[in-house]
Amino acid sequence: MELFEKLTGQKWHQDAAMVRDEETKITEFDYENYFHPDLLKNVDTDSKDFKKLVRALHLSQKTEYERLVENKAGFSKLMPLLAGLSRNEQDTLIHKLKNDRRSGATAGQEGREAIY
Repeated sequence: MELFEKLTGQKWHQDAAMVRDEETKITEFDYENYFHPDLLKNVDTDSKDFKKLVRALHLSQKTEYERLVENKAGFSKLMPLLAGLSRNEQDTLIHKLKNDRRSGATAGQEGREAIY
Protein backbone atom coordinates (compact mmCIF):
# COMPACT_ATOMS: atom_id res chain seq x y z
CA MET A 1 0.00 0.00 0.00
CA GLU A 2 3.07 2.20 0.03
CA LEU A 3 2.70 2.61 -3.75
CA PHE A 4 -0.93 3.72 -3.33
CA GLU A 5 0.17 6.40 -0.87
CA LYS A 6 2.97 7.56 -3.19
CA LEU A 7 0.57 7.85 -6.09
CA THR A 8 -2.45 9.40 -4.36
CA GLY A 9 -1.12 10.96 -1.18
CA GLN A 10 -3.81 9.02 0.71
CA LYS A 11 -3.55 6.02 3.00
CA TRP A 12 -5.40 2.92 1.80
CA HIS A 13 -7.09 2.33 5.19
CA GLN A 14 -7.79 5.95 6.13
CA ASP A 15 -11.52 5.21 5.87
CA ALA A 16 -11.38 2.12 8.11
CA ALA A 17 -12.97 3.83 11.13
CA MET A 18 -15.42 5.89 9.07
CA VAL A 19 -19.09 5.18 9.68
CA ARG A 20 -20.34 7.73 7.16
CA ASP A 21 -18.95 10.60 5.12
CA GLU A 22 -19.26 13.69 7.32
CA GLU A 23 -17.78 16.13 4.79
CA THR A 24 -20.43 18.36 3.24
CA LYS A 25 -20.83 19.62 -0.31
CA ILE A 26 -22.76 22.58 -1.62
CA THR A 27 -26.55 22.17 -1.99
CA GLU A 28 -29.38 24.52 -2.85
CA PHE A 29 -30.21 24.61 0.88
CA ASP A 30 -26.81 25.75 2.15
CA TYR A 31 -25.21 27.62 -0.77
CA GLU A 32 -24.85 30.70 1.45
CA ASN A 33 -22.05 28.88 3.27
CA TYR A 34 -20.05 28.61 0.04
CA PHE A 35 -20.58 32.00 -1.67
CA HIS A 36 -19.58 35.38 -0.32
CA PRO A 37 -22.70 37.49 0.43
CA ASP A 38 -21.53 40.21 -1.99
CA LEU A 39 -21.64 37.68 -4.82
CA LEU A 40 -25.24 36.78 -4.02
CA LYS A 41 -26.57 40.35 -3.84
CA ASN A 42 -27.48 40.65 -7.51
CA VAL A 43 -28.33 37.00 -8.16
CA ASP A 44 -31.80 35.49 -8.21
CA THR A 45 -31.11 32.50 -6.01
CA ASP A 46 -34.59 31.08 -6.73
CA SER A 47 -34.00 30.90 -10.49
CA LYS A 48 -33.65 27.58 -12.30
CA ASP A 49 -30.27 28.64 -13.66
CA PHE A 50 -28.87 29.32 -10.20
CA LYS A 51 -30.19 26.00 -8.89
CA LYS A 52 -28.65 24.27 -11.92
CA LEU A 53 -25.32 25.91 -11.13
CA VAL A 54 -25.46 24.76 -7.51
CA ARG A 55 -26.30 21.19 -8.61
CA ALA A 56 -23.41 21.23 -11.08
CA LEU A 57 -21.06 22.44 -8.35
CA HIS A 58 -22.35 19.70 -6.05
CA LEU A 59 -21.67 17.03 -8.64
CA SER A 60 -18.23 18.38 -9.54
CA GLN A 61 -17.03 18.49 -5.92
CA LYS A 62 -15.59 15.35 -4.36
CA THR A 63 -15.26 14.74 -0.66
CA GLU A 64 -12.05 13.23 0.65
CA TYR A 65 -13.87 9.91 1.03
CA GLU A 66 -15.19 10.01 -2.56
CA ARG A 67 -11.67 10.74 -3.84
CA LEU A 68 -10.34 7.82 -1.78
CA VAL A 69 -12.94 5.44 -3.22
CA GLU A 70 -12.12 6.57 -6.78
CA ASN A 71 -8.39 6.28 -6.14
CA LYS A 72 -8.79 2.78 -4.70
CA ALA A 73 -10.76 1.66 -7.75
CA GLY A 74 -8.17 3.10 -10.13
CA PHE A 75 -5.27 1.64 -8.18
CA SER A 76 -6.94 -1.78 -8.09
CA LYS A 77 -6.97 -1.75 -11.91
CA LEU A 78 -3.29 -0.75 -11.91
CA MET A 79 -2.17 -3.44 -9.43
CA PRO A 80 -1.77 -6.30 -11.94
CA LEU A 81 0.56 -4.12 -14.03
CA LEU A 82 2.57 -3.05 -10.98
CA ALA A 83 2.99 -6.65 -9.82
CA GLY A 84 5.10 -7.47 -12.89
CA LEU A 85 7.47 -4.53 -12.45
CA SER A 86 10.62 -4.14 -10.40
CA ARG A 87 10.63 -1.60 -7.56
CA ASN A 88 12.53 0.88 -9.74
CA GLU A 89 10.09 0.41 -12.64
CA GLN A 90 7.14 0.88 -10.26
CA ASP A 91 8.59 4.14 -8.96
CA THR A 92 9.25 5.34 -12.51
CA LEU A 93 5.69 4.53 -13.59
CA ILE A 94 4.18 6.25 -10.57
CA HIS A 95 6.34 9.33 -11.21
CA LYS A 96 5.13 9.40 -14.83
CA LEU A 97 1.47 8.97 -13.83
CA LYS A 98 1.73 11.82 -11.32
CA ASN A 99 3.33 14.10 -13.92
CA ASP A 100 0.73 13.18 -16.53
CA ARG A 101 -2.07 13.91 -14.08
CA ARG A 102 -0.61 17.34 -13.34
CA SER A 103 -0.21 18.14 -17.03
CA GLY A 104 -3.77 17.05 -17.82
CA ALA A 105 -2.85 14.12 -20.08
CA THR A 106 -5.63 11.68 -20.88
CA ALA A 107 -5.14 8.11 -19.72
CA GLY A 108 -3.88 6.00 -22.59
CA GLN A 109 -2.71 9.05 -24.53
CA GLU A 110 0.27 9.98 -22.36
CA GLY A 111 3.14 9.44 -24.75
CA ARG A 112 1.30 9.31 -28.03
CA GLU A 113 2.85 12.48 -29.44
CA ALA A 114 6.35 11.24 -28.65
CA ILE A 115 5.72 7.98 -30.53
CA TYR A 116 4.43 9.54 -33.76
